[in-house]
Amino acid sequence: MSRFTVFGIYVGNTSASIAICKEDGKVEVLANAAGERSTPAVVAVTEKEQIVGNAAKSSMITQTNAGTIITNNKLLMDLSLDESDLESIITKNPCTIIQKSNHVAYEINFGNKTKTFTPAMINTSIYSLLYNIAKSAIHGECDEICCVLVVPTYYSAESRQYIKQSAIEAGWKVLQIVNQPSVAPLAYHSFKEASPETKYICVYRVGGVSCDAAILRLRNGFIQILASETNFDIGGHELVSKLIQCFCEEMKRKYKVDPNESKRSIRKLRSAAETCIKVLSTLSSASVSVDSLFEGIDFNYQMSRARFESLIPSLFGPLDAPINDALQSAQLQATDINEVILCGEPLKTPRLQSHVKSLFPNAEVLSSINPDEVLARGAARQAGFITEFCDLHKSIPEPVTDVTFITEPITVQIQSSNNEEIVFEKFSSLPISKTVHLKDNKSEIIVTAAQSCSAESKLNGKVTIPSSKDSSDLYLDVEINAEQAIEIHLLNKEMEELQMYTMDLVAVPAS
Repeated sequence: MSRFTVFGIYVGNTSASIAICKEDGKVEVLANAAGERSTPAVVAVTEKEQIVGNAAKSSMITQTNAGTIITNNKLLMDLSLDESDLESIITKNPCTIIQKSNHVAYEINFGNKTKTFTPAMINTSIYSLLYNIAKSAIHGECDEICCVLVVPTYYSAESRQYIKQSAIEAGWKVLQIVNQPSVAPLAYHSFKEASPETKYICVYRVGGVSCDAAILRLRNGFIQILASETNFDIGGHELVSKLIQCFCEEMKRKYKVDPNESKRSIRKLRSAAETCIKVLSTLSSASVSVDSLFEGIDFNYQMSRARFESLIPSLFGPLDAPINDALQSAQLQATDINEVILCGEPLKTPRLQSHVKSLFPNAEVLSSINPDEVLARGAARQAGFITEFCDLHKSIPEPVTDVTFITEPITVQIQSSNNEEIVFEKFSSLPISKTVHLKDNKSEIIVTAAQSCSAESKLNGKVTIPSSKDSSDLYLDVEINAEQAIEIHLLNKEMEELQMYTMDLVAVPAS
């Protein structure tokens, strides 16, 4: 089946990006009207319209009523938030947030008039902007513009449907919704040839207001999420806060005034700090200039990369926490990881990149693609795969997200005229089966299985298969099903089943 043009979309709390997968399979990230390939996920609400992206973010500095500018909307698209998490989001958000019909909504006050906007409505505004970017890229030549969306692994089915519906409202035909870590390898790998070798990948993302790590197992072209951990207490905003603090201290030292006394001054410094960090990701120094920062005083400062990097080591511990937790959940060590994929704009920072490299001594750290574009690129490639192998006029199956796997290796010993051993490796997806050929077997077949549980105990099982009349050419198929039960099938040379046995593993003390 031939390809046609489709898109991949990533919408975060602070930024959004869109990539196109063309008919030839090439993937490219699209620029917005300002020529930037990352669009602020910011919506400024007025009585007549909703302004999205760069214009909305620029208005954060000039707008006197911060309650009309909506940021970090993605946090509220998660419908599984508990009361404490929701209360924390409401407290930190400058907008008034109310609960309405078991859902939350923004309450925006325009003088004598008050309007409410649901998070889905704000999300639709962002997707509408991206839809227009996509339409411009294909010159409006397609009646249906198709995309793949990516969401965090912890999103519930209800939250995924909530996001999907908001994208549909913007005009999109949504092909699939995929977990964010799953598409990251697609940005770097074409998967034209599936390797039987097992590869462990850490997808590490530092976003605007959160940080997460996922451990993936890649084998035979299949991507499996073994563990995923998120820290909502730290993100790129902490890097920005470090710079703001530095700038405020400089103002106190030089002019004996404190910009912290003015919210507008802090908004100006935040914008300057974000720009400064972007510049320092490629240059050794950046000029910071803010007109009339506080009490009519202009602020000018030359920030070196070395000075900036000296401010951030205290953040490494919290930033490392999701990585350590994910490795522990996956029962792996940092030395087991073969590749690390960096996602999120803060990871453009060279000092952060070198720190991540130091955590994984045996891994190749992939950062050649702009970290802020990885997820959109991966989603676009996934969309391309769908057009190549699926009929878009029919229902597209959702990716399998609930996969059972073996937590510890299982070794099966087959005692016969020619002894055999089968090993089912740790993290093998279930169901799984392996077949051995038993030639000229004249005796009974004894099959034993063992799986370690801990240093103190293991699971053992044993099945004895009597000698068969048709014993000259037999096959033994050992299968572990999704319920992790072991089934043994004795087959003849025509692969017809002669007998079937079920093996129970019983806990015994480790020898």
